[in-house]
Amino acid sequence: MEASTSNGAADSDDLNSNLDDETTPDIKETTSDAVDDLLPILKKYVGVFFMLFSIWFMGYCGFSSSWVFMIVIVLLLREKATKRKEVKLLVARQAVTSERQVIEAAVQELPSWVYFPDTERAEWLNKIVKQLWPFIEGYVTDLLKETVEPSVQEALPSYLKSFRFEKIKLGRYPPRIGGVKVYTDKVARDEIVMDLELFYAGDCDIEISFKTLKRIKAGIQDIQLHGTLRVEIKPLVNIMPLIGGMSFFFLNKPATDFNLTNLADVLDIPGISGILRNIIQDQIAHFLVLPNRIPVSLMEDVDLTSLKYPMPEGVLRINIVEARNLMKMDIGFLKKGKSDPYVVVEVGAHKFKTKVINNTCDPSWNKYFEAVVDVIDGQFLNLDLFDYDTHSSDDPLGNLSLDIDHISQAGSLDSWLPLEDATNGELHINLTWLSLSHTMNDLNVQLAQCRHIESTMGELVSSAILIVRLDSAKDLPTSKKSSSLPSPYCLLSLGHVEHKSRIIVDNSSPVWEQVFHFLVQDPNVQSLDVTIKDSKKDKSVGVLNIPLRRVLSQPDFVLEQPFNVDHSGPQSRLFVRLCVRALEAAPKKSKMSVSDPKAFMVVRRSGSVSSVNVDEDDDEDDNDNTLQTDADEHVFNGNHNGIEDLMMNDDNANTELRKRHLDSTKSLQALYPYGRLQLSLSYSKARSKLTVLVQKATQIIGINSDRTSNAYVRIYLMPDKSSRHKTKVIKKTRNPIFNERFEFHCSESNLSDAYLDVCIKNSAFLSVSTTCLGKVEIPLNSMDLSTGNSDWYVLQKDDEEDDSISRISAS
Repeated sequence: MEASTSNGAADSDDLNSNLDDETTPDIKETTSDAVDDLLPILKKYVGVFFMLFSIWFMGYCGFSSSWVFMIVIVLLLREKATKRKEVKLLVARQAVTSERQVIEAAVQELPSWVYFPDTERAEWLNKIVKQLWPFIEGYVTDLLKETVEPSVQEALPSYLKSFRFEKIKLGRYPPRIGGVKVYTDKVARDEIVMDLELFYAGDCDIEISFKTLKRIKAGIQDIQLHGTLRVEIKPLVNIMPLIGGMSFFFLNKPATDFNLTNLADVLDIPGISGILRNIIQDQIAHFLVLPNRIPVSLMEDVDLTSLKYPMPEGVLRINIVEARNLMKMDIGFLKKGKSDPYVVVEVGAHKFKTKVINNTCDPSWNKYFEAVVDVIDGQFLNLDLFDYDTHSSDDPLGNLSLDIDHISQAGSLDSWLPLEDATNGELHINLTWLSLSHTMNDLNVQLAQCRHIESTMGELVSSAILIVRLDSAKDLPTSKKSSSLPSPYCLLSLGHVEHKSRIIVDNSSPVWEQVFHFLVQDPNVQSLDVTIKDSKKDKSVGVLNIPLRRVLSQPDFVLEQPFNVDHSGPQSRLFVRLCVRALEAAPKKSKMSVSDPKAFMVVRRSGSVSSVNVDEDDDEDDNDNTLQTDADEHVFNGNHNGIEDLMMNDDNANTELRKRHLDSTKSLQALYPYGRLQLSLSYSKARSKLTVLVQKATQIIGINSDRTSNAYVRIYLMPDKSSRHKTKVIKKTRNPIFNERFEFHCSESNLSDAYLDVCIKNSAFLSVSTTCLGKVEIPLNSMDLSTGNSDWYVLQKDDEEDDSISRISAS
């Protein structure tokens, strides 16, 4: 009986134990869900409490209520910017992970003139990159730790020398190569040159820290990058692995974006955020954009210095002369429609800036800049005009990009060029391509030209370039007190330009293997000063002065030898190679005429630029005229009257070419006095929907004082006016681009009697009535809409308008 009782008790315990085991996970899960639901509520009300407490505290301390409004406005702007970046990042990631679906979904929205780059797709390469991505993370970590971190520490002030990378994670999303272009022309037989269109929208997480009272952390997440990466594979050899080395670099600054975390996120507010991002982008350019390269040696006998520092191809002399008819950004009671313009000039990683000219839309700078160009093919001269504002970010006034390869072929360019991304404005620039020479005659010619520019313009320009290869030093002195080895670096200066080598830690015989470029005004009188310093004590351990006339006396203008170092050890030597090259103004070698600036201009697209193809032959056929008109609109962004205005303002323009173009334009205006409109029409039987894509218009009537219009398109589905749609207003142009899509509900039985009443109107400020610039009626029964129809429609006079429009059209 007792045994039975004990067995029953044991069974009861087992049953309770099983019930506990079964119910415990459910209870834990329920408790966890309750905690998870409670946390967002607590965060919300804690945030509300702190916000209300802050408002009360500001009132208690007597602060003005305007501070509350200012804080609210800043928070709203930040939230808006954050949401915009989140959407942008999501779209970019979708494009990287599923490019085909994104393009197929968006291709219906693209206008007719959008085209893909003339490059080859390489999906197999993307698969290789995806497989290599985890291993690339290790290489990038070592690169940032060993190369970037010391360089940043050198550039920072003493109280921030504790900078270091805490965490480096590249994330799951690898970069995507959109296209590959392999060069076959202008390439040596022992090298391979290719361009990779690189897209990156990853989930990387990079964290840095500084040590002050305590270690402060900041970070960067969700980096987005788009640019053209140049890969040079050289030299090619006849032994395995057949490739001696490779070098990687961006020809032009890539378009970048990122999110800030931790302490840096506090600074991610309008105004301060732009400054911080520019600093980070400049640091990226310092390592990845020409003349900076990342070399990789694949064989022991290959010199990394020759891969990282090849001989430059020439120098581009840039004269920013003046601008005219710029946009009026400062409109107020005191400033009567003026701007404070300045120009930012970029060639690769080189960046220059003119002074600000206050209160004018027709500034004159006449400023000279010179940029060393390492690679001609693929590099661009970028000019950006801004309106300087003291208390806000500077407003863009337009931009301009020119192909350096075309400039080098033509030799020079002196012309007025219309600004892109601006309603109006032109920039006068004078560009000269200078190739490298090693003859004394070319040097004397350039010296005479430099003296002429100095006497007439008051500007100092260069006659030669000095290439210095800092190799190594031997037997530098050690500290007498502690006998510790120095950590030397070199300061090289010529005139007002100074370069600094990297620091070699604890070494009395350092090896630098670095190359520096100096632009020289007169090598007959100037000299190179080298100071060797110990970074531990910031004290000089040797100096050296080399007159450049010694280099000119050597064969081929090259001087290479060990130099005795003054104020140093008795056996101290510095090994340096100096090479001087005269700058030679290149003769015109191309058939391109400087009167046709389209041969030099390129169009910026999403952080990159693409060349504009120009047909040299001018055909009188109507179809060719239509294509030429489209090309003009593409180049001038629809904001200028066309190439004829540019030629009229260019004193060096070819008379015959200008006459033929003006005759062609006049004939087009005679055929289409009210302009033309491009529409695409399609019909879906399943949805009973008529789709109308309003693309663009050309040569519409300009009724404003500046002979432009503020145009929009109004569409009725007739005969019953059942639906009405209108586009947005495109201001101050005669060639508006709309690219808007509308849908009309229409049954298939009613389609045969329906037609579209389309009218282009001018929007007038503070006016109820609008002016019809031209209209067209499109019957739908005469076209096949099942497959889609895209065509140009000639605009006609509206009979309801008065004769003023006819008079404007005739004029």
